[in-house]
Amino acid sequence: MHFRATPLRKQFPQLHKINTAFSKWLSSLDCVYSSKRQENPYAFYLEGSTKNEDAPIFAFPSALKALKKEQYFVDHMDNEFRLDTICKMLRLRGVDCAEA
Repeated sequence: MHFRATPLRKQFPQLHKINTAFSKWLSSLDCVYSSKRQENPYAFYLEGSTKNEDAPIFAFPSALKALKKEQYFVDHMDNEFRLDTICKMLRLRGVDCAEA
């Protein structure tokens, strides 16, 4: 039995079209973190598991505005234990955690 990779554009042309349009739109946003870049000026404000993914992080305008105001962000999948640890660390920096 042989398994051959069929490109998305040939197997599902409509899905490929949507994927291409989404990628183009996403790249119009500011990339605030990428593990492949040397310099990530907003990395200091990304806590928890946010930087553990290989995928770059793009910011909507409101999130970019908050980052520029030095607001911290955590991953939505971080559990209560992890959030408690992050809040303790942020308190050492003089930052109070807000309830979600």
